[in-house]
Amino acid sequence: MFLAGTFNANAQGEALFKAKCATCHQPHKNGTGPKLFEVRKKWADGGAKEGSLTKWVNNWQAAAASDPYAQTVSTWAPTAMQVFPELKAEEITAIFDWVDSQPDPSAAPANGGSVDGNSGAITEVE
Repeated sequence: MFLAGTFNANAQGEALFKAKCATCHQPHKNGTGPKLFEVRKKWADGGAKEGSLTKWVNNWQAAAASDPYAQTVSTWAPTAMQVFPELKAEEITAIFDWVDSQPDPSAAPANGGSVDGNSGAITEVE
């Protein structure tokens, strides 16, 4: 359990992602579950109802029953998503905020530099 003020939101999001999501999801690559980078934008662009993605994380069956976009997402893979009814909306937001802050490894600079995983800064190679 995370206490307010104990962890910053980024650290909380990372810890929750690793504990709850990383078995099936990655930020930038599909696996058992779809990649999660900018998933909030994808759902909004797809016409998902407000709050539907949070509802999906808590109980995907309930989300699929009440939102046509969530119903479509439920057919993405033959493996059903685990439900996380214990996660609060703020914790789910922290997870997605952390995921969206992760640099895409396939977008590494062509000059051989690297992307700092903490800051996202590009490091030049001399």
